[in-house]
Amino acid sequence: MCFIIIVHDKLIPYADKITPEPILNNNADRDTKADSIRNSYNSQFKVGIYGWRKKCLYILVMALMFMMIINLALTLWVLKVLDFNSEGMGQLRIVPGGLQLLGQALVLDSLFASSIKSRRGQPITIESSRNFSVSTRDPHGLLQSRLFLGHDRLEVNVARLEVRDSRGALLLGAGQDTVTVGADTLTVTSPAGVNLHTAVQTPLVRAPPAKQLVSVYL
Repeated sequence: MCFIIIVHDKLIPYADKITPEPILNNNADRDTKADSIRNSYNSQFKVGIYGWRKKCLYILVMALMFMMIINLALTLWVLKVLDFNSEGMGQLRIVPGGLQLLGQALVLDSLFASSIKSRRGQPITIESSRNFSVSTRDPHGLLQSRLFLGHDRLEVNVARLEVRDSRGALLLGAGQDTVTVGADTLTVTSPAGVNLHTAVQTPLVRAPPAKQLVSVYL
């Protein structure tokens, strides 16, 4: 379909009057202006870290790396000094059921253990600079018995003290009210003899073998 317009009394075809070249030129100019605006925008606003911020970031990363290296070196040094290995630490070995110590141990504070045993065929020695105490407590934490070994005395605080032989027979028993001697013979070797300030019940008093009974004072 073709339109016809009248200009100065002449018939001019509309298609011959309007051509598409100006439209194409306008689009090209518009694209060129858009590209120039985009380039100027990108040149003004750069994406990334530049200047002193970049230097500070590099310094921070280097400081973190240095701290990591120092931490790793200290960890390896501690492992080397304490002699950590797959079996334990130094002379302390992890064995089934507990710990095994090869050598001497210095306990600076409390030691909690269910049992302490020496190596097979070796004695165990416990030393203390002032005194040595062993205590037992009931389930409520109250003191039941106590063994105190000082520089000049040995104290045992118990309800009853018993001394038995290797067969388990009672040799000496001491309680709050009575003292029992379970041995067959009670021998007193003191030159001054024995002074008893209370009653004594005995079926027999005799002298040592091949000696006479010197005196008995009542």
